[in-house]
Amino acid sequence: MIGQKTITCAAVSLFLAAAVTTAATGESITGTASYRERIVLPRAALFEAVLEDVSRADAPAIEIGRYSAEGSPGPEFSFEIPYDPNAINPRNSYGVRATIRVEDRLAFTSDSFYPVITGDGLDRLEILMVMVDTPAVVPPKPEGNGEFVPIDVQAAAESDQEAAETAELTSQVEESLMEDAETSEVSDGPEDAV
Repeated sequence: MIGQKTITCAAVSLFLAAAVTTAATGESITGTASYRERIVLPRAALFEAVLEDVSRADAPAIEIGRYSAEGSPGPEFSFEIPYDPNAINPRNSYGVRATIRVEDRLAFTSDSFYPVITGDGLDRLEILMVMVDTPAVVPPKPEGNGEFVPIDVQAAAESDQEAAETAELTSQVEESLMEDAETSEVSDGPEDAV
């Protein structure tokens, strides 16, 4: 009888240990998020994939889990979002949103709904992010050693704007000089001689 109680206690202890381990590790959503643009992100770029309860249309989504990584140049990011299965309501809708921020400015975001867990939701995702209209993203600039380094898009755009304005001003000055030259030739002609 003592041996049977010992075996029963051992079995119960093993079951409880397994339950505690499962609860501690929880579940996770895995996948990749990528963007199509052929650009390199600066080291300060922050990628985040967030698992959210999006059931209530009239309220902000409730965050269930998050994965963050800094310093990856992209364009593809692997993620694993841990979550507590006890926090999941089978009647609710859950989705994953992916973003990339550079210096607290949104550079890329997912613009489609990626359902997970309940309903037709998946456990492994492939998320496509789209570029947001911001100068925070940097295209690669080849250096002499063949490495790519980020350049400041906003500064480059301002430089291009200045170059365009200079070209426009130069064109206007040239046209004005041409008109002055034509007017000068006409006024010096034989018709004006007295």
